[in-house]
Amino acid sequence: MSGALSYAELGTLVPRSGSEYAYFMDSFGPLHKFWGNLPSFVYSWIMIVIIRPAEVAVIVLTFSEYLCQPILNIFCIKNPGDTEKVIKAIALVALG
Repeated sequence: MSGALSYAELGTLVPRSGSEYAYFMDSFGPLHKFWGNLPSFVYSWIMIVIIRPAEVAVIVLTFSEYLCQPILNIFCIKNPGDTEKVIKAIALVALG
C-alpha cells in the first residue's frame, strides 16, 4: 500500500511517462549535464536485462512446482529424476 501511494505521489509530481526512469531523470539529471542521466539509464538496462527476466523465471518455476505436486501425487511418480523432468517440462511450456 505504501509503495502504491509513493508511486501515486511521484506520478502527480512528475507528470511524464516512464515510471522510475522519469523519476531518476528528474532527480539526478540536474546534478550534471552528462553524468546526471547515467543512473536512470543504467537502472533501466539492469531492469530489462537482469531483474525482470529473473522475476519471470522465479514465477514460472514456482507455478510449475505447485502445478506438479497434485499431478505427481495422482500418478504416484516416485523417482525424483522424473519429478525434475516434469517440472522443467511444465516450466518450458509456461514460458512458451
